[in-house]
Amino acid sequence: MKTYFISIVVFFLLLFSLNLSAQNTIGGTPPSFTNEEVAAEYVDMIDLSVPDMGIIEKEDKEAEALGMPYRYGFSIPVDMGMDNAGTWSYLPDGSKVWRLEVRAEGAMATNFEFDQFWLPKNSRLFVYDKKQRQLLGAYTNDFNRREGTFSLPLIGSDYLVLEYYQPVDVEEVAIINISNFVYAYRSVESFEIQEKNTRASDYCEVDIACSEGNNWRDEEKGVTRVSIKNGGNYFWCTGSLVNNTAWDCKNYVLLADHCADYGGYASASDLTYWRFYFDYQAASCNGSTPAASKSVQGCTLVSHHSKSDFYLVEYSGSISGGYVPYYNGWIRTNTASPSGVGIHHPAGDIKKISTYNSNTLTTNWNYTGTHWAVKWISTINGHGVTEQGSSGSPLFNNNGLLMGTLTGGMSACDPGGAGTGTGPNEYDAYGKFYYHWDKCSTVGAAQLKPHLDPGNTGVTSLPGTYCNAGINMNNIPDINLFVYPNPSKGAFTLEIPKIYDAKQSVKIAVYNLIGQEIWSSSFDNASISTYQIDLSAQDAGVYYVNVAIGDKVATKKITIVK
Repeated sequence: MKTYFISIVVFFLLLFSLNLSAQNTIGGTPPSFTNEEVAAEYVDMIDLSVPDMGIIEKEDKEAEALGMPYRYGFSIPVDMGMDNAGTWSYLPDGSKVWRLEVRAEGAMATNFEFDQFWLPKNSRLFVYDKKQRQLLGAYTNDFNRREGTFSLPLIGSDYLVLEYYQPVDVEEVAIINISNFVYAYRSVESFEIQEKNTRASDYCEVDIACSEGNNWRDEEKGVTRVSIKNGGNYFWCTGSLVNNTAWDCKNYVLLADHCADYGGYASASDLTYWRFYFDYQAASCNGSTPAASKSVQGCTLVSHHSKSDFYLVEYSGSISGGYVPYYNGWIRTNTASPSGVGIHHPAGDIKKISTYNSNTLTTNWNYTGTHWAVKWISTINGHGVTEQGSSGSPLFNNNGLLMGTLTGGMSACDPGGAGTGTGPNEYDAYGKFYYHWDKCSTVGAAQLKPHLDPGNTGVTSLPGTYCNAGINMNNIPDINLFVYPNPSKGAFTLEIPKIYDAKQSVKIAVYNLIGQEIWSSSFDNASISTYQIDLSAQDAGVYYVNVAIGDKVATKKITIVK
């Protein structure tokens, strides 16, 4: 693995110092696919000029030597939309279609970025490659964003078609204008790569779908491949959703500070185009890349600091495809771990896992004691290491808790030459969650503490969780419920102040976050107003107390801490 950040020399000298919104598309078929007359009509095609790739390659080598994030693409600035490009066609029923074809020869994958985007109700937008092998859409007015911007997941082709359908009864005018055409030239899945089943990452990496990942099936669901926009450049990093002590499933993603820095930090506008790809992994060990992953666009910066190299963002909206992610737990003590794993997307590839079975060691990376040093081991399906693109990925301890985020190191599949210090048995460095918490600064914008412990509970570790899997957590106002103490160590009181008809039966049930009933009891009447419930045998986490009195139902959240 190459240097990802700065001053790798310090790392080895001091190694042993010890201590958007995204919605689901509605599917459907573009009209031009089924109407032969429309399909045969001329469509405006724009062929874009591509920069000198020799210059791009030189820039990447220089950036790698400086430890900058892993670039996979760049933007070609354009200004084209309904007002100045494309072709209109008319269907027999009076509805109409607008199409635009755009090509940037040689790209492995491409997509559109829109600086103006607004769709009328009942209209539909499709995007597909010229050979019609991959289709995105239909996008509807549900995708209209407050910012007026929009972007698409990558499509593995250098030739895209944009097709907008407007029904005859739609009078409002759509606003579609493309500001950037994204040109991805490496570490992306083109159709040719999929057909050859080749990978972007190095040969020794281990798929998370292999047996090495069997004990990490929850944690893997919180790890995301992150497409980062910074100016006119696009990078791969890896991040993780993290839980917080409010247990409110805020969409906080933790990654590395240097992922957002490419000679300057990504702007607030850039962040609206960041895309988080979940479930981007093979279905089986050494299997093929999934045909489509689940993603969400756009985020805002919450806090960051370069000292321990952390960057916390919050994305808005929901992940496409109905995906249920896992909010990973964490530990904020300066406690070494005897074993664990790293889960990551090396070179932007499908999700991988690297394993260690010796104590993490405290090391320095420009600052004293800010990082964990980790050495990976060989396992049954390979010798997982890390690569560019793995930056920001989580390091888990033996209890499945996130304890650090990847900054860099020297692990690699191939042993390096004399004096290089690279190879599968070399160390990598992870910025400590302990330092991220409150050691880098006294300012909340440079700490994790105020965001991941908003109630100032002082807990030193927090388990992970799934978020509200089908349980209604909102009170229905015809039953007033009180639960106290909350948080609780297990035993708590449920109070129903309003006394109902004594002839009504009462059922109380407690559910965990994945919808399993873990405790229940029924009573003959509702004359009792307080009930004692003991969940001391349950793990720490969030639970839902559901009360049914006749045809009236309400639910209250209870947090159990240990």
